Amino acid sequence: KKIISHKLLFVGWLEKTKGVFDLLKISNNLHSNGIDFNLTLVGGGNAENPIKSYIKNNNLKNVKLLGWLNSNELTKVFKNHDVFVFPSWYEGMPNVLIEAMASGLAVISSSAGVISDNLNDGKHALLSQPRDNKIFQQNLEKIITNHKLLRKIAINGHYLAKLKFSSKKGMYELKCIINELILR
Repeated sequence: KKIISHKLLFVGWLEKTKGVFDLLKISNNLHSNGIDFNLTLVGGGNAENPIKSYIKNNNLKNVKLLGWLNSNELTKVFKNHDVFVFPSWYEGMPNVLIEAMASGLAVISSSAGVISDNLNDGKHALLSQPRDNKIFQQNLEKIITNHKLLRKIAINGHYLAKLKFSSKKGMYELKCIINELILR
């Protein structure tokens, strides 16, 4: 059964703890199961050469490594993809998740750091515990094979980014903090 090809995107440091090798193994598994998609990796780091080797040794023709991009190039890449994947083991609240949601991408992420404090699993993103490749893979398969779910997650994530993380909201909160400090 042929499934519509989706464009997956990872942006960040290419380090083991960002879950990039987990993502490559999951990609390999899904392709072995006949699920068609393209994966773009944007970034650089200590794992860049081992990742290139892994891609070559496993014949992952659907995986592209772009290196670091400037903000204009990155904006174009966000617009050209439909799913953002972020299997990181350790995080705070990554700006790149907010950027992905603001760009209208459906998000599949680990729940590292405070990600699950800000995104509701099944509403704004599909989340899994860090390093839980089985659930991450199931979430990825769900979003790739269910267009309705993909759209729901993308729309809800976009709305959340606009509501909770807009510059207007940030400036208002900063103004309140400054006023509170001045009035002490």
